[in-house]
Amino acid sequence: MDRNAKLTQSCQRVSVAESIGSDNDEYTYIEVKNILQTGYNSAFITYASELYVGWYKNIPYILLIKNVNKGKNSFLEVQKTLHYCEENNSNFGTIYHLYNTHIMNNNINIVDVDYVLMLDTDTLIKKDGIQLLVDYLNTNPLVSGVCGETCISNINENIVTMSQYYEYWITHYTLKSLENVYGNVLVLSGCFTLYRKSVLTNTKLMELYSEESNNTLYDANVTKLGEDRLFTNLLLQLYPELQTKYIKQAKCYTNAPSKLSTLLCQRRRWSNSLIFCNVMLLLNLPRFSLIKKILFGFILLVELWICLIMPLLMTISYYFVIEQITTFASQHKFDVISFIETCIFMTCPMLMCVILFRFNIVLYSLSFILLLPVYGIIIPLYSIYYSDYVAWGKTRKITVQEEV
Repeated sequence: MDRNAKLTQSCQRVSVAESIGSDNDEYTYIEVKNILQTGYNSAFITYASELYVGWYKNIPYILLIKNVNKGKNSFLEVQKTLHYCEENNSNFGTIYHLYNTHIMNNNINIVDVDYVLMLDTDTLIKKDGIQLLVDYLNTNPLVSGVCGETCISNINENIVTMSQYYEYWITHYTLKSLENVYGNVLVLSGCFTLYRKSVLTNTKLMELYSEESNNTLYDANVTKLGEDRLFTNLLLQLYPELQTKYIKQAKCYTNAPSKLSTLLCQRRRWSNSLIFCNVMLLLNLPRFSLIKKILFGFILLVELWICLIMPLLMTISYYFVIEQITTFASQHKFDVISFIETCIFMTCPMLMCVILFRFNIVLYSLSFILLLPVYGIIIPLYSIYYSDYVAWGKTRKITVQEEV
């Protein structure tokens, strides 16, 4: 089979999966399980309780249903198991027998897989999204993984989601693009990323990523909260000759938190993983050239500065505005120039929309400005205060029956 046929088939798999899950009351994994031919109890595979193998519309499928929600660590356990089976390692006993009996006998050969798509179950992909990622890896052999742009689907639900819509947009437009231009994206978002399978089957990568440590606050935050960042960091360190990239044309859509409590929980994980994983990279810079190391270190410091210094700047700005208003009310004195400078600083989100001629986002920038105390002060302080709390919290609340 030629490569173009492979690419067409890989896109068919996605369309088939979408057609299975659409307009059904059941979860997609239940629909797939009912269609596939072979079911087998695979409890001896770590984190997996059931294995289903079969064909649907001439497309081979392997469905593994997890019994615990361990995030992407459990995916790597499955990857490790299948990797050893690919190597025909009969020392794995029952697992090797399972692979031969239920996978090879269905004429499914995992060796033929070129790319692995990482996708959250609540993520919807734009029609050409996966094809764009596949084409990018196909034409850029020195790229280990590429991610698309994450957009919000519930934009107008309330002011919380409206502000996040602007934040997602400006983050991708600035930080993500800056990282991409200077060589490497610091986090390949797990909700929509395509990897080369050859880099995922690195034994050292699998061992380092599957480790979970509670020895120090640093280790706990890196290994338990920073799944996507940790994985990207390991790719950069183990494959310094390869790049991690981002293309904005490939878009996916997900629901953003609509409650402040859920938003705080989510951003606590994101902020802490950013701080600790960036410190990890600064202490162990990949084996880049000197110039690339300088640029890479600069980007790391910029992101750390935003996380650590922004709360102080925002607090000073709000204090100055309040102080100017009270002074004017009591003494009728007003520092016009300083007040204007502070207002410009606080309304930068709106000014960026105007400068970039994105007038349709001005309304969302206003909602972001109204919630600046939350994003600029409360979330960073909340994240630092609860840095010793390494549970996922409300953003991964799944019942036993729903867990896959």
